[in-house]
Amino acid sequence: MVKVLPRNCIRHPALMATVAALAALATAPAPALAGRWTSLQAKSTQTSPQSAASGSSWHTLSEPISESNLRSVPFGTRSYWVQPWRAYMDTRPASALQEGLGINFNVTNSIDEPVAQVLQETGFTLARVGINWQAISYENPAEFSNPAGLRARLEVLKAHGLRPLILLDANSESPAPSVPVTLTTTTEAKAGSAAVQLTASSAAEVVPGKTGFDDLTFGGDPDVLITAVSARDVATLSAPLKANLPAGEHKGRTLRYAPFGKPTLPNGQPNPLFRETMEGWLKYVSAVCHLAASAVGPNGYDLEVWNELSFGSQFLKSEAYYKTGGGHENTEPVARETEESMEMPELETATEESATTRLLLDETVRLVRAPGSGIPAGVGITDGFASQTPFPSGANAPVGLTALSKHPYNGWKEFPAAQKASPIRNVNAVGGLEGGGVNRLPSFAPTFDSLFPEYFLTGISTENLVREVAPVTTEIYGFPHGREVGPVGGEPVQKWITEYTLVPGKHGVPTGPQGEKLSGVTVTPRDHEHFLAKALLRSLTAMINKGFSREYIFAAANARNASVIGEAFMNDLKTKGASYPGFAAGGEVVAALHNLVQHFAGPGLEGQPRQLQLESIAQLGNHAQFSGNGTTAHPALYDREVLAVLPFESAPNRFVIPYYVMTRDLLTDYQPSAPSSDLQRFDLPDESFRITFANLPSGTPKVSSYDPITGSSSPTKVVEETAKSTTIEVAATDYPRLLQIEY
Repeated sequence: MVKVLPRNCIRHPALMATVAALAALATAPAPALAGRWTSLQAKSTQTSPQSAASGSSWHTLSEPISESNLRSVPFGTRSYWVQPWRAYMDTRPASALQEGLGINFNVTNSIDEPVAQVLQETGFTLARVGINWQAISYENPAEFSNPAGLRARLEVLKAHGLRPLILLDANSESPAPSVPVTLTTTTEAKAGSAAVQLTASSAAEVVPGKTGFDDLTFGGDPDVLITAVSARDVATLSAPLKANLPAGEHKGRTLRYAPFGKPTLPNGQPNPLFRETMEGWLKYVSAVCHLAASAVGPNGYDLEVWNELSFGSQFLKSEAYYKTGGGHENTEPVARETEESMEMPELETATEESATTRLLLDETVRLVRAPGSGIPAGVGITDGFASQTPFPSGANAPVGLTALSKHPYNGWKEFPAAQKASPIRNVNAVGGLEGGGVNRLPSFAPTFDSLFPEYFLTGISTENLVREVAPVTTEIYGFPHGREVGPVGGEPVQKWITEYTLVPGKHGVPTGPQGEKLSGVTVTPRDHEHFLAKALLRSLTAMINKGFSREYIFAAANARNASVIGEAFMNDLKTKGASYPGFAAGGEVVAALHNLVQHFAGPGLEGQPRQLQLESIAQLGNHAQFSGNGTTAHPALYDREVLAVLPFESAPNRFVIPYYVMTRDLLTDYQPSAPSSDLQRFDLPDESFRITFANLPSGTPKVSSYDPITGSSSPTKVVEETAKSTTIEVAATDYPRLLQIEY
């Protein structure tokens, strides 16, 4: 089930650290920061953060790249000032972005052809689709109930150059092969009852431990099981009723397999019921691989094991179904697709890994990688249990696993209100540790709204994703994390973002250019589309450049403010049938992505990219993202400190470099007096920067800059060349423009 949203935790036995482990950081010595922080802030003046980039003075940030940007914020700390993504700079082949652009393909078979076509024309090469365990036949658990429909869907993706990532899942809303049953009760059962009176015909249909009532607790089909039926047709329930159950007919289902229980019995012997369910899962995995190979070719697909643990995952834990008392601690509703749920809550304590999830991952990888499986090594496998927690490490991955999945959802936050007292320590701008330890707040927290796609690349969250993709290996509770980390005897494990989008959600009152709250500002549907285009361009270029191998955007369509394909395109499909509405109807998001990807085209490279070096960034004026308090420990965060410079090489000596100001709030209204029809009022007014590169080829380059949203050029010029470096002046806004350097 390719749903939206938050929350998971795969968990590691060796990572069973708790708040106590975090609190231990309270007494740890402060890590050293690069000297540039102190010297820079000492000579910078404090200004209103949202004031225009006025004035004629250039302010220079020297040595913007330093490992200290990551090492100075170890796990268990966070910082408003330190930028972990600036710990390193890679020049990546342009093909990495072209080949890494994916989509969650969440449309029905009736319109999959035209949707796949517009996605192909946009530049997408990957598509994530769910084939739930529930699609398997109850009568024959090695086959699908409707293989023709599933095959047709995969064939459409292949025809349009979209490599499927098939999500293997058993979402508890409808987890496994099952058949519907009608359970008729003869008398009303009161809330708290642990038994109901069935009719004789209903009682005869019950398979104890597998038959149950639908949608009585957490929203599963079923979610309250019948554990036994007496000779008088009294059914014992796995959990007390939450509400009165009236006499009459009730929907229910009989599962082919019981929910996963403990792998072993109390006496230490294998649990036969667990093995039965596990064997059923492995038959399902085999059926998926056989179907996919027949539709797209043996090497033409990849697999993701599970989606998100914190919703719809009750089937992994039989305790969610079995309650002996009146409590219902695992009865949260199945998450539905809402803007508010597109947020990954920060995990501030380590948690224990489930033996079931570990075995499920291990046995799936073992099955797929078995020498006699007939499944080529080119079929990738990613660990979806890892999608919403920082703890899984490539070092403990099963040999043969290709990647760890990540779902870095994060919504609007208002600081300093979002700064809660916790054991998490704050690192200030000179490396000092503040707050935390005994749940103290830091001595200062800046005022700003946070709504930006790179949140988990910054130091604001202790769960920053830079740890996973950096060429610098760091640790979380003794386990190594980083780009080169893999299991003993295996390859380094890649990192795939298998769901991502950014929506305003519960965004409060937008701020103005001076940071003031603006009442009465209307954010129109076109504003939302423009917002999404900017957010996705930023996320894609930043995440792929920093080391993620893939990013699958959520979602193709039918996702309100998260839809990549515009409403005009979808409305045409509704009114005109399945005929193709044309690329122009796709809207701003697909147009911007198309423009971006097209500028990464090139003959490619025979060897490795030339690694450019970033020597300095100079900013005209002192526009900043937030104000400080006038001290070197708590300064303003100037735009030069968050100017993203993300190099790619598309041909020998031809570079495409997305650059933009990594603003903290994409819904800042910089022109409050402008009419609501003016989309650019939410765009950061152009700011001038001088970027100094080293290790460019010799000679005088040809430079230009392209704006993928407007489709126009932007002012760019070479202002200085030396034997070792070249300085290029650009005009930057809050979404990527493409600096093109060619020799």
